Amino acid sequence: MTGLKTILMIDDDETHHMSLGKALTQHVDVGIISKLSGRDGLLALQSDANRDIGLVLLDLEMPVMDGLETLTLIREQYPVLPVIILSATRDVEKATTALNMGAKDFLAKPVAPDRLVVSIRNALTMAGMERQVDRLQAERDNRFGFDRLIGHAGGLSDSVVLAKKAAGSSAPVLITGETGVGKDVFARAIHGESARAGKPFIPVNCGAIPVNLVESTLFGHEKGSFTGAIQKTLGVFREAQG
Repeated sequence: MTGLKTILMIDDDETHHMSLGKALTQHVDVGIISKLSGRDGLLALQSDANRDIGLVLLDLEMPVMDGLETLTLIREQYPVLPVIILSATRDVEKATTALNMGAKDFLAKPVAPDRLVVSIRNALTMAGMERQVDRLQAERDNRFGFDRLIGHAGGLSDSVVLAKKAAGSSAPVLITGETGVGKDVFARAIHGESARAGKPFIPVNCGAIPVNLVESTLFGHEKGSFTGAIQKTLGVFREAQG
């Protein structure tokens, strides 16, 4: 399964952990992290050591913190993380509630490994489509934030901390780096988390502007002001106003 490295299984039945985990790894090449309670499952998600978790298998009937309560907290803290419910209960109302809360599927125990694999594939596809829609809407609304950056490890974490400070100020920001390292992405994230979020974000490739068009590109021009000026143009400074 493309991109899926680790599955988190939250279930108070230790025997079920062992049997399903073993069967699942025979069908797909993924790691399994097993936790016996909702609280321990949430702690596993919060651990930096478990950043590869790409999907959660969650039991409903658990003591102290049941599946619906755990699902609520997962949805609040990790809204795009796909969750599949596995439960021995045949309670239609609980199943409907879980699906309305954002679970991708509800499977009754015992579940056949091949059926679970199909469910996992579908959940990952749906989650990928949702992330794409969310990203496009954020870009459309000029609200692309740091939470959409992939991989906050090593030096990138330090850069994100510094960039967040820049987003909180009104000072001009200079971002340097080689081609392809993500300068434009960082610029969008700074803009998206600044007081100007939602206002126009206008990227300009200065190197691609012919020298004789620099002035009109930046400051605009009136229709007919020079050969080829077939319409009035505001210029990028006016377009980026605010």
